[in-house]
Amino acid sequence: LIDVLKDARRAGPLDFRVKPGQLKGVIISEQDKAKSRNAAFAQNGYDFEVGYNKRTATIWRPFMCNEINRKTNLTIAQVLLRGNPRARPPSAQGLNAGDEDVWPAQTGELAAFVSNCVGWRLEYLRELRKYVRLDSFGACAHNNDTCAKSGKHKCDKTVKAGAYKFVFAFENTEESHYVTEKVYTGLRSGAVPIYRGAPEVAEHVPEGSVIFADKFDSAKALGEHLRALLDDERGAYAAHHHWNLQAFAQMETVRQCPWQCRVCEHVAASRSKRLTASQ
Repeated sequence: LIDVLKDARRAGPLDFRVKPGQLKGVIISEQDKAKSRNAAFAQNGYDFEVGYNKRTATIWRPFMCNEINRKTNLTIAQVLLRGNPRARPPSAQGLNAGDEDVWPAQTGELAAFVSNCVGWRLEYLRELRKYVRLDSFGACAHNNDTCAKSGKHKCDKTVKAGAYKFVFAFENTEESHYVTEKVYTGLRSGAVPIYRGAPEVAEHVPEGSVIFADKFDSAKALGEHLRALLDDERGAYAAHHHWNLQAFAQMETVRQCPWQCRVCEHVAASRSKRLTASQ
């Protein structure tokens, strides 16, 4: 029995579904800390856990091992290992760019798709816009209505990000190995992500592909750095797109994919131990 939870805070009791001797697993795709605040999660007594937190998961599944959409078996890792996404049309990785199926020209400077307006993140975004032109499509510092989540203006935000040099990629929370779609929206579109979040993010992305906000003393210092990159597009800025794909393929995070096979292996090994113990 595998319980699939986007958010562990919403875990419910499994009692009515559990059969005697049945293995119980859980797949968690959101924040790991939420487990400690849910009594039902603890009472369910899961035998194994699939999740992004390397320390607590039985089977480690980094976010890049997720499929890019429900219509394809391609994972984010597989797409990144193909190199520069703009060398192929958006449809090559399951994106919808309209009938023309081409990437937009990178005429914008900084895109943001943030709607959870945590105070520190909102203030950082407001400071950055003093140095680079910001188009904010989410609720935070909103100033652009051309990429709505629904309705006639609904768009694919990864394709939209492709019209910008940078994309704002601050996580909702800073947790170990909690690296989500925010950074991959940029890497899949050609926009360089400006990241803050998981301490181990460098283990989840090609070397040199991301700008780490924590390496700068302030939003002002980062903003000045972005301005300098824009003034040297063919040199310092372009260097963020020169990925060593061979080194990336050897990263431990990439080698966790596909994670589904390891679930089968774990269940088979667990069953074998139980049968041996009962004999």
